[in-house]
Order: sequence, then C-alpha cells, then structure tokens
Amino acid sequence: MKALVICTYLLIISLPSHAGIITLVSSLSCEVTPPIVKTRLELKNNGDEAAYNIQVKFKIADKEWLSKVFPKLEVNQKLEIESLEKYEPIKIGLYPFTAKIHFQDAAGYPFTTIVTTLFTYKETTSPNIFGKLEDLTLSERGMLKLNITNMGYKNLNLDINILVPDELSVEPSQKQFILKARSKEEVLFKLNNFSALNGAVYPAWTIIEYESKDKHFTYICSGGITIKHKAKINIFKKYWWFSLILIAIMMFLFIWLNLRRRIR
Repeated sequence: MKALVICTYLLIISLPSHAGIITLVSSLSCEVTPPIVKTRLELKNNGDEAAYNIQVKFKIADKEWLSKVFPKLEVNQKLEIESLEKYEPIKIGLYPFTAKIHFQDAAGYPFTTIVTTLFTYKETTSPNIFGKLEDLTLSERGMLKLNITNMGYKNLNLDINILVPDELSVEPSQKQFILKARSKEEVLFKLNNFSALNGAVYPAWTIIEYESKDKHFTYICSGGITIKHKAKINIFKKYWWFSLILIAIMMFLFIWLNLRRRIR
C-alpha cells in the first residue's frame, strides 16, 4: 500500500527595499508516494514592490536541486513551483524538506529567505524532544540561543543544523551531542551580520534529527532575527560641553601669551 502524506508550512517575511517593501508569503508542501516525492512551493508577494529573478534551491538530506529563474513577481501575484524527485531513505519516519528562496529588488540588491517543513516516509514518528529558538535583535553580531528538552527516558544522539539566509552567517552551523534523558540543554551559536539590511526581519531555522532502532525522528523550530543598526554617535554633539571648555582654555592661553609679550 502506498503512503501518501501532504505537509504544509506558512512563512511570512518582510524586507525593506528602498521606499517599498517586498513581503513574500510562502507555502511549502511534500506529497510522498514512495519512492517519489512531489514538492510544491507557492509564493505570493504581499508587499508594495515587485521581486525579481526568483530562484529556489530545494534540499532533502544530501540531495539538492535548483528551480528555473522566474524574472518577476509582481505585487499580489502568485508563483507555483513544482518538481518530482526520487528519495528512498533506509529508515521510516519524519524527514526535513527545505527551500532557500533567492530574489532581488528593483535595484538588483540580493535577498534570501528559507522555509522548512517535514514529510513522512512510509510511517510517521513522534520525537521525544521540544525545542525553542529565541528571537534575536542584531546589529553586527550576537548569540543565537536554542533550548532543547528531552522528555523521554533514553539518551538521544542529536544532529542539529542551523539554517539562516545568506545575509547572515552562523558558527557553527552544525552540532552533534548527546542529550541525556529527562534533561534540558541550552545551545549557543555565534551569529554575524554579513549584509543584512537595517529594519529587515530574517527567519532562522533549527532542524534537530536523531534515530532510534529502525526509525528516523525530526523536530524543527524557527525564530526571527531583526536587524537594527546602531545609530552613529556625533562625538561633538554628545560632548559639546567639553568642546566649549577646550575653546575657552585655548582663548585664555592666547590672551595670556599676548599679554606677556606686551609686558616685556
């Protein structure tokens, strides 16, 4: 009997683009009939400026493929991208499916955003973990915090992947460690602003995977990264009183030296 599963996820991302805003609403889904995985990505631009040169990189495990380039996505316009791929993992269970969306604004400035969902291969599995990726406001660099709880009674050997848009960089992007039974762990990742724009909100995703016997388990969670550059400080404006004192001292020295010359 064939297994047929449809998974969907909704993501909204808004990015400032000069005077306008590009807001992409995406719905990512998988329809699985082993060994065929039918993927579908729906995009809609709910902003007030068009997006250009849209291309998507899809990924399942180590398998990656690119969509064709779509020249323009107008405001309120929808775009549907479908593909058929073969994927036959060894173990049954939940697996992640990821789409990285590349696009540009009218000036050619590049943006990326990421959306991730889960699909079931033959039989669903329920992970014994809970995770939370904290939202972060970032200027140049910061620490991304992931809290994981093992609610089960067995130690778990976890594989953790952090996914962020190309405008950001994360170190390390992967971690492996054992989470003891009935325990909690805080995992930190260094996040750097590579080329993110001030005022933009970017998604970050955590994919946590582990295996037990003949089954594969996956848990995903996401957080938002808000870019807020520090305002430049005008040192003369901030320390105006010091400038006045310095000017007064210089004037006093100038008058005093001239008086000495006259006395001689």
